[in-house]
Amino acid sequence: MGRLGSTALPRIQGGLRKTEAAFLLVAADVNRLIILRTVFGWSGTHVRCYEERRRTCRALHTPKFAVRNSSFVIVPALFRFSFWVGRLGQLAFEFFCMTKAKRLTINFRAIPWPMPGDQLFNDDSDWWHNAHLNLGGKGWESYAAGYKDAADSLARRFLKNWQGNDILTYPMVFCYRHYLELRLKQIIILGQMLLAGPIRIKQEILEKRLENDHNLTRLWEPCREIIEGLGNEGYWPKDSVQQLDIVQNLINEFEEKDGESINFRYPVTKKKKGGQPTLPYLNLVGVRNLTKVMQRLDSFFTAQLAGIDFYLSESGD
Repeated sequence: MGRLGSTALPRIQGGLRKTEAAFLLVAADVNRLIILRTVFGWSGTHVRCYEERRRTCRALHTPKFAVRNSSFVIVPALFRFSFWVGRLGQLAFEFFCMTKAKRLTINFRAIPWPMPGDQLFNDDSDWWHNAHLNLGGKGWESYAAGYKDAADSLARRFLKNWQGNDILTYPMVFCYRHYLELRLKQIIILGQMLLAGPIRIKQEILEKRLENDHNLTRLWEPCREIIEGLGNEGYWPKDSVQQLDIVQNLINEFEEKDGESINFRYPVTKKKKGGQPTLPYLNLVGVRNLTKVMQRLDSFFTAQLAGIDFYLSESGD
């Protein structure tokens, strides 16, 4: 964690001896985590994000103004007076930390760390605190619905209170993408059982095997062929070419933003691809719009699978 401003300390503390000032500097720095958690109500993740942004701002010589659950970088080149606004805000926050440092103490024994005998996957003594995977099922449907529900929960949390929750975008988008991947593979696997003839699957998919291919664009091509084939064989009214093109454009957009399901899981690419930032140009994600479009995609794929499941159950009787 970065230190408090060394120039502000002598001015604020005035008559303190050098030893007292040095001790207060260390105490304030150590207690920063306690202050951010107890006074501002930040979580550990918010504190780490704040410290990372604070170090970045200091390295770039840009002032920063800290407010509850958020940090804003103010670029002096935009407005001349912004430098002084940011500097005054930083000094005020640091003075607040130093005044609180005298009264706050750290009880390291109260901080929960892993203990001997801890196990991650252990049955809970109360049955209602256990997740019963056998009841929900362990097939494609359960996995796809689970990732979709998880993404929706993260989106609702963000839309309810966006402050400090920007980092939820990474797992949220990943869950939405993985849901789409599972739905595409589910239609390919189940839909082939109804078609009279085999579908054409690209050689790249066959070489990787269906389970190991994460390219949404490649997976959509045989999926679209199945949907069109089921409509041509009279299982249900054919979807219009325009409707399928709309779905295809959304699938391609997702693949463009997150190719091979890497960009929202890791901050950099693999070493063989140079270790470059995965999202260098994507700075804003409209969560409300994303959830609305994903709901419409979910309706489309759910309808296709409902029809497939119905006719498979009929053929099995």
